[in-house]
Amino acid sequence: MKFCCAMPQNKSFFNCCTCLSKDGLLDESEVDVSTYGTFIDNPIKQYFGRASVNRNSRTTQDKNMSEKLKVIVFLSSARVGESYLGNGSWGDRVGGVIKEVLDDADFEVSVWDPKANPYQVLQQPMHMIKDTSVFPQWMHDKKAELESADAFFICSAEYNSVLPPALTNMLDHYPPAAYKHRPVALVTYSVSPLGGVRVQPALKTLVTELGMLPIPTIGRVAQVRDKFVDDILKDEGVRQSMTKQAKELSWYARALKTYKADTPMPS
Repeated sequence: MKFCCAMPQNKSFFNCCTCLSKDGLLDESEVDVSTYGTFIDNPIKQYFGRASVNRNSRTTQDKNMSEKLKVIVFLSSARVGESYLGNGSWGDRVGGVIKEVLDDADFEVSVWDPKANPYQVLQQPMHMIKDTSVFPQWMHDKKAELESADAFFICSAEYNSVLPPALTNMLDHYPPAAYKHRPVALVTYSVSPLGGVRVQPALKTLVTELGMLPIPTIGRVAQVRDKFVDDILKDEGVRQSMTKQAKELSWYARALKTYKADTPMPS
């Protein structure tokens, strides 16, 4: 396609009927820039500059779309043993459903359970200590896992209307940079009809302060002990809500991962 019409000076370049091919894309090799000189020189360069970036990024985008996304599921409860509410933590059951949903959504899932990792009560976070060799190797491995994750999913209980200390203690051991610029899905639960809704504002504040990006859909599991029979979820509405979150989390994680592959993070 060569430009053959004489374009009036007062007519927009991109409104000219001969300036676009059938698919709406311009091919730089088909544009006779010399015909119009400086009138279209800058728009052409700007347009093809952007188009060139897009074409060069297609390989990266295709690769990112084919790779499994890595997600870390954070549990929040350190409760073990029998109580009048049942055996162990209800978060283990809720977290199990979250893992199933994420597996079905083709994530690569890692579960962080404060009962399984021997975090002491926080004295100093890793980024506040000059000699990090004082921390055990498993904590360095966990930090590296955080940094390589594409997304996070937090399953939080509500203890006396506040966040469980085991959750905040675990997260606070690591620097905000280890979480930064990744999306996070949030689910709260409790034995009350509120489903942990009272801790959701504090949870959103916490993850935002750490640099995570909470997705719009927030889940809650109300009256959690009535939702399971023999540790099997019987309320499919809960699963459907988590499935929606998983799809949303995947969309945000892929979008951010693809964009970050071509665009340096702000310093």
